[in-house]
Amino acid sequence: MPRGHVKRLLGDQMLVDVNEDATKKYQEARLRENAAPKSINEEVGFLLRIMDIAGDVLRVRLHKKKILKLKTGTPIGKAYGQEEKASLIENAKEASLHTFIQLSCWLLTPACAMRRSRR
Repeated sequence: MPRGHVKRLLGDQMLVDVNEDATKKYQEARLRENAAPKSINEEVGFLLRIMDIAGDVLRVRLHKKKILKLKTGTPIGKAYGQEEKASLIENAKEASLHTFIQLSCWLLTPACAMRRSRR
């Protein structure tokens, strides 16, 4: 749970002392504990939310310095292009999975891949 790590590592500091350096030290301490970058990013997000307006200001400062979020692993998924989808279906015609692959490529994939843009 993010609250426990944030309280353990930053709980003795006053709100005005939680700045870019304190956040960076928190990230480094959690990395030394072998915490996953995604977990650390969630914990920092939790910290910034409980800081309210001061957290909003700190979020902007961290974002400008490009230290707001740690890099996470490479994405597992891959979007297929139209040619790749057509090739997959053409090859699947020879196998018994043709109907399943056709449905997943043309009907399910677009609906599942819709999400908010990251800008």
